[in-house]
Amino acid sequence: MTRFLTAALFLCAPSLRGEVEPERMIRALAAVENGQPDDLGGECHMREAAWSDRTKLPYYLSRNPAHARNVYRLHLVWLARQLTRAGVRITPQSVATCWRYGVAGAKRRGFRSEYADRVANIYHENAP
Repeated sequence: MTRFLTAALFLCAPSLRGEVEPERMIRALAAVENGQPDDLGGECHMREAAWSDRTKLPYYLSRNPAHARNVYRLHLVWLARQLTRAGVRITPQSVATCWRYGVAGAKRRGFRSEYADRVANIYHENAP
């Protein structure tokens, strides 16, 4: 299963390249969520419904940082596709708003939120 996830991520990674760097985005989300790697949902507090939409792995594996980060990356790629379909620019703010509220909730908020601003600030502070 891990090999499949790795292959899928390799094929999907270009969807975010140049817009939002996935690892940096995950670190920014984790900083705002203030989760611990062994928390249910992992350090980014991914909800079970979102987890189940991205993988067949059992939700308790969200406590495993390696598994969780792979699923986070898959979710980020999915969010980027949804934003593209909606005609919304892929930015740390738009991605974070979708992460927190779901795509429909983010749309109702105009793809902006205070939560997303906090994530984006951390994302930009940690630029390479």
